[in-house]
Amino acid sequence: MKLTKKNLDGPKPGREVCVNSHSHAFLILFLLFGLLLTASASSTIAATYYLDNSATGANNGGFGNDAWQTIGDMQNALNGLSYNGSEDTVIVMTGSGSYGRFVETSVSRTDWLTIKAGPNQYPVFDSISLMNNIDVNTYLRFEGLTIKIPDSWYTDHGYVTDQPNNWPTPPTSSSPRSQNDNITDHCIIANQANNLYFYMCTIIGLNHHLTYRAIDLTYCDNVTVERCDISIVKRPVTALACNYFQAKWNHIHDYGGGSGIGVRPLGATGSQIVGTKIIGNHIHHDIQGSSIATDPYYPEVDYHGGTAIAVRICNVDIQKNLIHDLRGQGIMFYTNDNGVTYTYSNILVENNLIY
Repeated sequence: MKLTKKNLDGPKPGREVCVNSHSHAFLILFLLFGLLLTASASSTIAATYYLDNSATGANNGGFGNDAWQTIGDMQNALNGLSYNGSEDTVIVMTGSGSYGRFVETSVSRTDWLTIKAGPNQYPVFDSISLMNNIDVNTYLRFEGLTIKIPDSWYTDHGYVTDQPNNWPTPPTSSSPRSQNDNITDHCIIANQANNLYFYMCTIIGLNHHLTYRAIDLTYCDNVTVERCDISIVKRPVTALACNYFQAKWNHIHDYGGGSGIGVRPLGATGSQIVGTKIIGNHIHHDIQGSSIATDPYYPEVDYHGGTAIAVRICNVDIQKNLIHDLRGQGIMFYTNDNGVTYTYSNILVENNLIY
């Protein structure tokens, strides 16, 4: 219909306007549908809880003194919900010392559960373990936490420390601790745990003996490590057969004997891994010359210079990384390793500074 002044003026005063009955029905149905959507949304509104190990109150996840008091209290409450805390947030307070280990197995979610430090709070976890036997959509986001292996773990496993910044006395056990010990030698370890996000976390290994890995991922898809500070470990970040793994804008320093960021397949499957992005990381200074450069009681630990970024897969973007003051290579593409031959395709390397 052509728009003219006449039909833009609308109906004249007193003139009856006829509205089709079908229009009324459609309008009523539309309004009812909107009310149903609103009711549905209101029933799944994300909740915010609190964790504070200095609290002494109701221990129900409430604010202040009623906060959950332990990681176990938090997990029992959230995992008791039908949705396992999907879309919820837990604010963690500094508390009265480390919260201990965060351990979760076979807990599936449909959306993110965020566990984050509160404003001006500095909570510490000993370690994080997310080990599954099947693929699990874990959907966990850790933000602003410190994950630090405590010095007490030395004595807990038969090793006696002397002065705080000196080497410990020789092991009392005839069997030295394995560097692949899931409890003592990984700050964060995950297997088949999909959808993880580590944001602005501080990750620190054991001061007396370099922790084997800060972040150790196997078969974990859609994992992002962003703006974290990682130090005092042998291998800071390792992603083994992980699709859509991203390491972005992290500060990795004071490590030795392994790769700063290593991405690799299992066997000769590197071409099947997709979506890897290593962007904007600052990787520098191995531990040569420092007080923890050699460990006389653990000859199996080799503190040779490590590679900043070690690649054994295809489909990788490596951009805008700053790498300096290392004894090893800046960026290394391995061709043969432990009997496996690697070939490469779909690789982008640009705007990295190495010196």
